[in-house]
Amino acid sequence: MPKNTIKSNTEDVKVLGIFEGVAANATITNRNGLDITRPVWEGVFASEDYRTGIDNGWFLGFLSHPKEGDDQEFRHACIKMVEGHIDGKGMVHGKFELLPTPVGLIVKTLIDCGVIFGISVRGVGDIHNNSVDPDTFIFRGFDLVIFPAYEEAVPTFSKIAASTDAKTRNAYKQAQVAIKNNLQEITCSTTLEQLQSQFAAQSEEFTSIEARLQILQSKDIAEMDRQRVQAMVELYHNAIVANYQLTNELEQLRKSIVANEVAATKRLDKVEAVSNRQTSRLVKQNQQLVIANKNLLEQHKTDQKDIKVLGSVKANSEEFNLKYNRAIEAHQIDLDEKDEIIANLEGELSETVAEIQELELTLSNRDDGNRRQIEASERLLRDYQLAYAKLYATATGGDANITITSSTTVGDMKSMIAGGNATLTRVMTQPRTIDLDEFELESPEGNKGIICT
Repeated sequence: MPKNTIKSNTEDVKVLGIFEGVAANATITNRNGLDITRPVWEGVFASEDYRTGIDNGWFLGFLSHPKEGDDQEFRHACIKMVEGHIDGKGMVHGKFELLPTPVGLIVKTLIDCGVIFGISVRGVGDIHNNSVDPDTFIFRGFDLVIFPAYEEAVPTFSKIAASTDAKTRNAYKQAQVAIKNNLQEITCSTTLEQLQSQFAAQSEEFTSIEARLQILQSKDIAEMDRQRVQAMVELYHNAIVANYQLTNELEQLRKSIVANEVAATKRLDKVEAVSNRQTSRLVKQNQQLVIANKNLLEQHKTDQKDIKVLGSVKANSEEFNLKYNRAIEAHQIDLDEKDEIIANLEGELSETVAEIQELELTLSNRDDGNRRQIEASERLLRDYQLAYAKLYATATGGDANITITSSTTVGDMKSMIAGGNATLTRVMTQPRTIDLDEFELESPEGNKGIICT
């Protein structure tokens, strides 16, 4: 036996037959647009409620679905579920006993007349996106139907005992008697319609069922009218309650609006005061900025004038610099010429000093006449020195008051003229102080103007 399958004890029970086969398909959407998936069926067959219901025979089915999925009017029952399970391919299988109730007898008669019934699940629960919620689904069993929600949900019916033609006729009569005796007990219009469709329109049974349907429909209409009136009364009552609540809410809103208006007025006054203060301060700042802008414009005009003056000064300065640079260049040329003259004099002076030094070595071997010649040479040397010093001082603008001897070199004279009197390293005769500004060169008549000590 498959897992989660429970078999009821039907021994010694006079049932009319057994329905067995596929009851549902968990892998597809049924003809009603619902998905009853594997988790739903696994939850049903694994539950304690299912085991208890199978053991106690609680899963009774009707001929066609009742109006309510949780209908408990079991006097209209015709089958009882005794087994159920789901296989590995998602096919739900079931086994159902056809009971010898008035409706069960009618079903048996219809089967004997060639009617083939399908099977369809009944239960209640939530639906999300056309899918049954496994957590809220409550299983109530299966019902016999003409057009099952699953195409393959047409279980095989097996009779308990084969019927002969005579028995079939006898069963049909029993069905007629059952309908006649129990017709008033049937209150389900759907069941009556299913039964009526199995009889010919001219038959007594068809007419009786039609009359019963009209009675039920009139009762249904009266019940519907009563329900409509009750619904309208409830709607009116709810409207009054809602109107009262809305009136209270409106009054609260009015009070809130008044309070908000007062608070808004106060806030508006404060904002206006702050705005006026800020506006006044901004006006003053704007006036100050206008004055500052005027001052900046005046300063800009003054700066423009100064720029023009500076431009003129710059032009004059550039012209002066040009003249000064030209004067420097001319003076430099003059200095170069004088340096050339001085260089020539330095050469002559060096030759003379060399001759004097040579004469000094031979003084001791000469007589007084030679000494006088030496002294004359010394005087001539000093004349050259004086002439050179005056010329160099004039060219360089140095100090003309220097002290020289016959041993004073050209470098010594340059140093003394440039930086003042300096200590000489060589002394041949007694030194003397001369003023080059008062010096006069020797005339053709002799050494006129030379002062020696």
